[in-house]
Amino acid sequence: MADIFQEVDEDLRRDKHEELWAKYGKYVIAVALAIVLATAANVGWREYSKSQRLADGERFAAAKALVGEGREAEAVAAFATLAADAGGGYAVIAKFEQATAQARSGDIAAAVSTYDQISADGSDQVYRELASLLAAGVLLDEGDVSGARQRLEPLTGSSKVWRHSALELVAVAALADGDTASAIKTFKELSDDAAAPQGVRARAAEMLAAVGGSE
Repeated sequence: MADIFQEVDEDLRRDKHEELWAKYGKYVIAVALAIVLATAANVGWREYSKSQRLADGERFAAAKALVGEGREAEAVAAFATLAADAGGGYAVIAKFEQATAQARSGDIAAAVSTYDQISADGSDQVYRELASLLAAGVLLDEGDVSGARQRLEPLTGSSKVWRHSALELVAVAALADGDTASAIKTFKELSDDAAAPQGVRARAAEMLAAVGGSE
């Protein structure tokens, strides 16, 4: 890990912002998204275990198996059907998995559309805001900084569930634009925020050291 960020620092010292993004942007996004999606899956599983039929769980497992076999198109269809038919937490988690499979298959527009559908529906605030966060991550991964920021901005308020993860991606977006000063400011705020999750604070501190913003 130290060697990776030493390379980042060297790139920035040569003022190669585009190289930095190409090499490390996806890494930062992947870490953030893995954490929030795992949290969502845990929430969904707790809800499912209380109220959903065993059959829904079996269908979900079958769809996940398709993903493991690399059959993304079939997985997308299976998750879409489950999202339409199942009840409670498994319906929305299937929708998240549908979007993930779409992104993995390269259908970025469909993935973002699915995430946007989740964020626009009447589900729990946790899911709505998570969907916007994940859509922003997919868009950043594709270089659409403007589209990402449009989804991230509403998530950064003090009362928002995913505020710290959203701010982390806001900082990543700043790096993608070559705005190192703004990125440093946001990463420093996160690293100093006692209310931020430990993982977010640690990554922010690492990125500060990488971009030359640590004291």
